Amino acid sequence: MNLIEVKDKEIFLKANYPFKEIPKMDDKKYCLHCGEIIIVGDFKVERANDLLGKEFDYIVCPNAPKCDGTLIDWMPESWGEPWPEINKLSGMNNDVDISGLKKGAINKILKETKSTLKSTFAMLALPLTEDESDHYNDVVRDCRHDIELIEGYLKIK
Repeated sequence: MNLIEVKDKEIFLKANYPFKEIPKMDDKKYCLHCGEIIIVGDFKVERANDLLGKEFDYIVCPNAPKCDGTLIDWMPESWGEPWPEINKLSGMNNDVDISGLKKGAINKILKETKSTLKSTFAMLALPLTEDESDHYNDVVRDCRHDIELIEGYLKIK
């Protein structure tokens, strides 16, 4: 990993953030790769070559090189809270008891999962490597599965 120094991180973020809504430097996000709450302004920049061999600067998790997450792996801070419940729901079977979860918490998880699905579809519209495309297609499949399970559970409850 070739981490580089950036003189003005705020300018760099505004110039290189690929999505419509650019986060504030003091915004907190949840990194899916390391599972930690991070501050956007603490990001690091990795210089690497793209598929054509051209140098490209990637915005990466502040925990790099320990964490290999990039800005596409940064979710709303609230995602740091419901993951245990999401894992319970996505692993819904006879061994898991989710009856103790409140309906409001389950609805929040459902909303966040649908948001992830929408963001993932946006990522699939970008030029991606084959591995990245496979990863996001897996995320879409998993989100659809989780949404189906959650909606089914809410109908019962």
